[in-house]
Amino acid sequence: MIDDSNSLTYNLKQQKVNVFLKLFKIDLKSRQSLKKYMRDLAFFWAASVISLNFAFAQSNFSESFIDVPKNIQVYVPSGACIDKDLQSDFIYKTYVGKLSIIRTYYADLNINLTKNKDSDTQVKHVVGAGLYNDREGDIFNKTRIISRYAAHLPLRENLFLSLGTAFHLVNYNFHPSGSGASGSDLNWTGSFSTMLHASNFKLAISLNDFNNPKVTPINYTFNIYRYITLYGEKLFDLNQNTQFKCSARCNSFLGKPNTYILHGGLVLSKIVGVNGFYYATKGYGFTFDINSIKINKSNLDFSLAYQIPQKQVAPAANQYEVNLRYYIPNNR
Repeated sequence: MIDDSNSLTYNLKQQKVNVFLKLFKIDLKSRQSLKKYMRDLAFFWAASVISLNFAFAQSNFSESFIDVPKNIQVYVPSGACIDKDLQSDFIYKTYVGKLSIIRTYYADLNINLTKNKDSDTQVKHVVGAGLYNDREGDIFNKTRIISRYAAHLPLRENLFLSLGTAFHLVNYNFHPSGSGASGSDLNWTGSFSTMLHASNFKLAISLNDFNNPKVTPINYTFNIYRYITLYGEKLFDLNQNTQFKCSARCNSFLGKPNTYILHGGLVLSKIVGVNGFYYATKGYGFTFDINSIKINKSNLDFSLAYQIPQKQVAPAANQYEVNLRYYIPNNR
C-alpha cells in the first residue's frame, strides 16, 4: 500500500475527529441503533490502531491480493484467458478477528471470442469485465469497474506473445454513519501489458494506473500513483507426478519503495498445490490449492492463502484470501 507523504494533514485528521464525535450522538434506545453504534465504534477503534496512514490509504489496489499466480490478470490484463475459452474468478481477502471489517472483493468474467478456438495458429481475442471493491468498514468504500481486452499471438509451437489493455472506472465513497462529512468522487485510469508464455513459464510487464488519477470524495485528495508490475513464473518437472512451481511479482513505483512477493511450492498430480510465500517487509505464509475439479466439460480451481505479518507491520493481524476460478479449458 502506497501512501502520500502528506497523508497526515490537518483536514483528514479533522474529518476523523468529526466522525468520532458524531458516533457518540447515536440514539441507543433501540437494539438496531445499538448494533449500528457498536459497528461504527469498532471501525473507529480499528482505524485508530492501524493509524491514518492505513485507514485512509491513497490506494491499496496494487497490493490487494496475496496469491498472485491465481489472480495475475487483475494487474496484467494480457494474462486473462491464456489457455481457456472462458474464465471467471472470485477473490475474497480479509483480516482475522476484529479487523475483519476491512475486506476486499473481486469478481470477473473473461471470454475467448475466437471462432476456431482449437487452432494453434490463430490469434486469440479475449474480452472481459471485472468488479473490485475494497471496504474499510461501512465508512470508506473504494470500487473499480474494470473492462479488459487481450490478444494471444502464437509465435511458434507452445510459445505465445500476449498483449492486453484495461480501462478502470474508479470510485471512492466516504460515508461515516451519523456524520455530515460524506462524499463520493469518480475518476478513470487504465493499464497496458504484454506477456511471453508457454506451458511451463510466464514473463510479463504491465504499466498500471498510467495517468496518476486523483480522487476527492471529501475535503481531501487521494493520489493513485502509476506503477509497473513485473511478473515471472516457472514450472519444473521433478518426476511424472510432481512439479515445482515458483513465481515472483514486483510492483515498482517511481520515487517510492518497491514491493515484492515470492512464491514457491509443489504441485502433486497436477491437482494439489502446497506453497510458501514471502511478502517483502509485510509478512509470510502459505497457500493450499486444489485444481481441475471436473464439472462436466468445465473445471473449478480453489485456493486458500494465509499471511502472518512481520512484527513491524501495522496492523499486526493475520490475513486470509480465498480464490475460486471456474473455467472452460482450451485445447490448443
